[in-house]
Amino acid sequence: MSRPVSMTYPNPGGETVTTSYNPQGLPATMSGSSSYVSNASYDALGRIELLPLGANGRRVDYVYYPWNQLQGQGRLQQIKTGPVGSPTAAAAGPDWAHQVREALVGLGWSAKQAEDTVEAITPEAGERPDVSGLLRTALQRLART
Repeated sequence: MSRPVSMTYPNPGGETVTTSYNPQGLPATMSGSSSYVSNASYDALGRIELLPLGANGRRVDYVYYPWNQLQGQGRLQQIKTGPVGSPTAAAAGPDWAHQVREALVGLGWSAKQAEDTVEAITPEAGERPDVSGLLRTALQRLART
């Protein structure tokens, strides 16, 4: 399959941007007068997971719903940005915890109960938290108290 390796833009100076591809044929790097993308990574299905943005020291993480989640079915769940080296994916951030906390408070539990429950289920969040699954776990835990 033929893929573009470089493109020259017609702007003053005519910068040429070069793209390299990974073994699966997906774009891995893009560079021109500076590095724009370095070492993009993809999941087994070819969905982008991490996009390190060259010279500015930023990264973009893409998080997907699990395939077995009825309302998710592998669709994009979140796009998060941050400095290179920082954990920006949902696993690292408070987004899933905030969502579960807000849902519990909305269902009638106190903020303290919600916070304690989120803290208790945090070890179960794993690398790619499933918010609906974690909410279910939180509700089960609260039902036992």
